[in-house]
Amino acid sequence: MPFFTVIIPTYNRADLIEVAINSVLQQSFTDFEIIVIDDASQDDTEKVVSKFSDTRIQYIKNERNLERSRTRNKAINLAKGNYITFLDSDDYYLENHLQNFYDEISSVKIKSAMFFCNKKTLENKVISSNLFLPILENPVEYFLLIPVMPLQVCVSQDILLKHQFNPNIHINEDSLLWMEIASEYPVYQSAKETCVYLTHENNSINVQKNNVFKNRLDSINIALGNPNIKKNISREKQQLAKSDCYFGMFKYYKYNQKKMQQILCMLSAIILYPSIKLKNKFHLLLSSLPIFSNFIKE
Repeated sequence: MPFFTVIIPTYNRADLIEVAINSVLQQSFTDFEIIVIDDASQDDTEKVVSKFSDTRIQYIKNERNLERSRTRNKAINLAKGNYITFLDSDDYYLENHLQNFYDEISSVKIKSAMFFCNKKTLENKVISSNLFLPILENPVEYFLLIPVMPLQVCVSQDILLKHQFNPNIHINEDSLLWMEIASEYPVYQSAKETCVYLTHENNSINVQKNNVFKNRLDSINIALGNPNIKKNISREKQQLAKSDCYFGMFKYYKYNQKKMQQILCMLSAIILYPSIKLKNKFHLLLSSLPIFSNFIKE
């Protein structure tokens, strides 16, 4: 039984997945299996993966597109590793990624737990470090407010057989799962940057192409419907998380020139959450009104 299972979900990433797989094969810690789960790609993804002869790689292709939550869950249920990590097929690990998790797991000596590390970001061929934001007290509130990507996370297999990605959510499903886990199990954080997140036009969280924050708001409401999650989050933080979604929605509507939605979005934010960043909201609202737009710089 391998120590780690690395789950690589993919869809039409023939141009990127080779880098992702190689980054796992080049790990300094070698006791792992890789499950590449292809969500019915229509490009040459299968052909690219088939070039690898390493017996630790298992390739599975869905007969139809299941979306990423169901696809990840399918791989989780097939995993043999004691701990499960994730790697989207457009990202990659640095060579010490699994070793870092192994060291963290060994140091805490608690079998059922969640671990996560810091990441770097690759944008326009430039790699930059991300600000390290430590968990001060409450990991559930942390995951509500701070995005933690799947490639940063390692979870013991027993937890993920109990708690899995919500198949009805397609954006922010990861944060919802992390909150569920953190409400029940210990969470450990590493400051080390051992993985790289690639930003590009086709990212699912591209806030200009997709109304990501509308979906995020929906997922926050679903999360707060879980009493185990809600009891761990202060009312102030609940409102802050929801209020911030309206700024992201406003940006999407502005980029796509949906003037009326811009106005209604910021009006809703003012009415629902008047105590949070009210000055900023009025500024954006006035900048959306034709009579004021020429006088106000956003």
